[in-house]
Amino acid sequence: MKTNKKNKKCGRARASSDEPSDSEEQSKNKTITIQKINDAKVKVIKIKDPLSKPSKCEDMFPNPYGNVVIVARKCSGKSNLIANIIKNAAEPGETSVICMSTTVNKDPIWETMRKWCKKKNISFTGVTELNSFDGSHKKRNFLTDFMKEVLKGGEEQELGSEEEEPEGYSDEDSEEEYYDSREDIEADTQYDLRSFKVGHSKPKGGLKFTKDKSSLKKEVPYIYPDYITIFDDIGEEIGSRPVQAFVKKNRHLHCLNILSVQNIKDACPSMHKQTDYYILFGGLPYDAIEKVKKEGSLGVPIESLWEMYKSSTKAKFSFLWIDVRNEQYRRNFNELFHVAVK
Repeated sequence: MKTNKKNKKCGRARASSDEPSDSEEQSKNKTITIQKINDAKVKVIKIKDPLSKPSKCEDMFPNPYGNVVIVARKCSGKSNLIANIIKNAAEPGETSVICMSTTVNKDPIWETMRKWCKKKNISFTGVTELNSFDGSHKKRNFLTDFMKEVLKGGEEQELGSEEEEPEGYSDEDSEEEYYDSREDIEADTQYDLRSFKVGHSKPKGGLKFTKDKSSLKKEVPYIYPDYITIFDDIGEEIGSRPVQAFVKKNRHLHCLNILSVQNIKDACPSMHKQTDYYILFGGLPYDAIEKVKKEGSLGVPIESLWEMYKSSTKAKFSFLWIDVRNEQYRRNFNELFHVAVK
């Protein structure tokens, strides 16, 4: 009796199911037919892959034109990390470094990087304010002007006004010095500022750039960015429309874009959608890691992500590296986590 009741229940369950039975499916198949009417086909268009070569900074960022979001509290080692990135990614005589920071003319690390870039024949420009007024008292935005000029393509232009030569500036500082651009840098080794020979001189201001560098690039076996842009704790400006537009267009500018914030909430949702890499230093709360998982649409379980984060940030200056597009996780740049992703 129990068996019969069970069978009746199962029968009622099947009858009430929304799924069609085998007989119904066969009946539908008989009423739907297909007939070939022409030979038109969609064929793959062969184009030159702009990323057919490896990235110059492949061990750090396989995509040389990516958006990198660095989340770090003060004194976490962020500036040393950016110095490592510039040294690995910039191509002497080709790449322009643009640092947008309110302290770019005050912070010793940026003064040091100015001088280092000059010796390596790498253009360095510091921008303290994104918004300014021209001679006609018309409001201008540095990023908006920059994108317009570069995306037009064409001749060389200059943005920014020339500053007076500071006292102590010498032409000897401009002596070119070629270096091995593929030099290895240990991922967990931080720069000692003394190795940069910190000085008190500053090069001239103003940004010189070529609108279209594609036809002028020298032949090398790797891909390097034309520009490395750095947004270093620029406050409320990080959520402005020009910045949001820039992170959407940086790959068209052949630009490696680095956005540095102290709180993951400082990066707006549209910025998270464009993020290719996260670099998370120590001291972040659990809900910050949850937000990274949510905004990055990461398939890894939050428990595993938190465990990798804690493991990666035990040592001072260490970080968790996340490749959002390929769902890859590393401790620093050189240790790969193997973790199940849904």
